[in-house]
Amino acid sequence: MNKYILRKYFCGFVFFFLIFLLGINPAYAHKVMVFAWVDGDTIFTQSKFSGGKKVKGGKIAVYNTHKKILLEGKTDNEGKFSFEVPEKTTLKIVLYAGTGHRAEWTVPKEDIEDLVLYEPNGCSECNEGYRGRSGIFEVMPISDDISRIILEKGDALTIADQARREGILDLRQSALNKVAMGITDLIEINRVTKD
Repeated sequence: MNKYILRKYFCGFVFFFLIFLLGINPAYAHKVMVFAWVDGDTIFTQSKFSGGKKVKGGKIAVYNTHKKILLEGKTDNEGKFSFEVPEKTTLKIVLYAGTGHRAEWTVPKEDIEDLVLYEPNGCSECNEGYRGRSGIFEVMPISDDISRIILEKGDALTIADQARREGILDLRQSALNKVAMGITDLIEINRVTKD
């Protein structure tokens, strides 16, 4: 009789345990993203969540290639944080925006050392230093990984993260390349690449 009761309780326990496991769904949280660019001796960052909400008071930590922390700060109410270049080396900028919300951006050493900034001079032939137009483009070839993310109904930030890992330039990076080539300046790209 005791074996029958134990078996009954054991089967009941297993049944409810399986029901519990089947009822578990993965949690989908919003993601956070940080973007950084170099302007002279200053690095500017902008941080936001996947829904577009700015990261207010998020902790920013800047590391060198030896994983040594060089400086820390907090984002303002617009999700922005800027700082003078602490070392002319590759820098990793890490954003901590609350429990489970972490993002990284790497600024290569070349972006810090080699950037020459041009400014419009203006002449009788141009409009305040700009003549003609030059396009900036974001072209995203669909790799197997990006295709998988799209098919799994991933959000735009997940796709953008994968594209960045694959070395695909976003619109702002394309514009920064035009600045580095002397085709335009930071004032103009900041005007046309607002989020």
